[in-house]
Amino acid sequence: MNLSKLVLVLALGLFNSAAALGATKLTIGHSTINPRISPLWIAQEKGFFQKYGIDATLVFVRNTPLMIAAMKAGTIPIAYGGGSGILGASVTESDLRVLATFSGKMTNNVVARPGIKTPKELRGKILGIQGVGGTNWLAALLWLEHFGLDLRRDNIILQGTGEQVVRSQALESGKVDAAVIDMAFSKKLEQRGFNVLGDSQKTDIPFTGVDIVTTRGFINEQSPLIENMLKALLESLAYLIAPRNQSAAVELIMKNCGSKTP
Repeated sequence: MNLSKLVLVLALGLFNSAAALGATKLTIGHSTINPRISPLWIAQEKGFFQKYGIDATLVFVRNTPLMIAAMKAGTIPIAYGGGSGILGASVTESDLRVLATFSGKMTNNVVARPGIKTPKELRGKILGIQGVGGTNWLAALLWLEHFGLDLRRDNIILQGTGEQVVRSQALESGKVDAAVIDMAFSKKLEQRGFNVLGDSQKTDIPFTGVDIVTTRGFINEQSPLIENMLKALLESLAYLIAPRNQSAAVELIMKNCGSKTP
């Protein structure tokens, strides 16, 4: 290597080190694991956070109520996803603010075991959800309303079973009769003989599930940081929808959906 190339390599190394040292640390929580979270993973793995001076730590929180508690305590300043659950909580937690939303309609499907073929057959059955009070719980309530069903009247039990993969396993093992699951997971179950009673692609149920939420105090104190985070996530979305990145994006989604499952 000649002298000029060596100087260039050293300069780039020093620049990258300086950029890393100057990056602002930011913890971002997410309470679900599904393809809707992919812009977050892309921003981390493709360097978009680093590009805007952010040293991001992504933390999986098992449900939205725990996320809200962490935000109130100040340990997680930003929540990604879980918007409907947080909007519901915002009636009492007035400090919470939705910065942006990436989805305005239902993205969860209702999937039932092979013996249940219509929504009306959910009467007296157990419906698996992630946990009470979260986004998936609210999705279940909206689906039941869409079906014309009522929890008490129709004796339907909502049972918290955990994250997407865990809910799928609970359905396959017979621990629940049906489950509210992201469409990416429901397709696999449908191929195995399970019935999709509620298909989000065939309905128009208003729903905010992929939101970016923070507190009013954090907005006041860290508005430049928030702006840079949004820029990084917008670049992630652009990367995700670009046709040339399709195979790389699918590979990244599959890796994260598998490796981060509890």
